[in-house]
Parts: sequence; C-alpha cells; structure tokens
Amino acid sequence: ISKHQEQPRVPGIQVALSVRGTTIWSEGFGYSDLEERRPVTDTTRFRIASLSKSVSSLALGRMMEDGTLDIDRPIGDYMPELPGEFHPITCRQLAGSLSGIRHYDPKDPKYNTIHYPDAFSSLTRFINDPLVFEPGTGYLYSSYGWVLLSAVMEKTGGKPFQSLMQEVWDDLGMGETSFEVWGEAYP
Repeated sequence: ISKHQEQPRVPGIQVALSVRGTTIWSEGFGYSDLEERRPVTDTTRFRIASLSKSVSSLALGRMMEDGTLDIDRPIGDYMPELPGEFHPITCRQLAGSLSGIRHYDPKDPKYNTIHYPDAFSSLTRFINDPLVFEPGTGYLYSSYGWVLLSAVMEKTGGKPFQSLMQEVWDDLGMGETSFEVWGEAYP
C-alpha cells in the first residue's frame, strides 16, 4: 500500500478486504483533500474513471438480454441523426474500441466543466471529427466511443443514461455509487 501511495498524484487510497461477501478489513491512507488535509476514510468517495466502462457494460448487457438493443446492429439504425460515417458502427465496435472514434488528444481540455443535459448533447466534443480508421479494421482505446454508446443506450432505452445506470446500481446494492457533476461536492 505504501509503495502504491508513493506514486505521483496518489495523495490517498482506500483499501478493503472482503471474504465471501463480508468486509473483514477496510482502511484509508493519505488524504482525500490535500489543502484541507482531510484524511481518506473507509467512506471516502473516489472517481472510478475508466472503470465506468466496465460498470456501464452491465447496463448494456441488460439491454441486450431484454432485446432493447442489438449489439451488432449499426448505430445509424438507432440514431439516424448522427453523421453518416458513424452509421455503420455497431455497439460491439464502440464497446471494444474498434469503432475508429478518437480518444482524448491535446486539443481537448484537461477537465470538462460543461454540464450536458443528456448523453447526446455531450457528443459535440468529437462527433464532427473524422474517424481514425474504418470501423472494425483497427483498435484504438476510446472513451469517446463509450460516450457515443451511452447516447445510443439512452435513446434505445427511452430514459436518461443516469437512470439506466441507477437501476443497475440499485439492483447490485451499490447505494453509494453516483454520477459526478462538475462543481458539485460529493454528498
């Protein structure tokens, strides 16, 4: 734990050990707020960053199971309002970083402080950029691909992406999991 904490930009961590569904040890190390010198505790909330993709895949799997979404159907069938070059991309390609949609680059702001009313509105960051390669012909890790996938899920599911995810979290007993809204403090 101390070796991990020595890494740059890791001011604090929280570690827990669970055996057969029961937490037997949980402890915080370092600080959750360096300026206020607020220590990490066993209830400190952390951003999950790219683990969001794995968690979002649970909602995607549900939509596949109930027939709401066909992972191999072109997304243009679900969202004809997208630019034409995006139409043949499938949800499988979006989820597998096989879509040709770019990832972050230096021209993107380090932090996005814009609050979008829905997933579709957030596509403005990249939707007019050219594809890096023809869908299905290469691999490029792409967070923006998952942003587009969340918009497809929102549209096909008929409810906000946050609601789709909240249903998953509720069913899994993840009562402390929530979306981060820039500028708002964690509860």
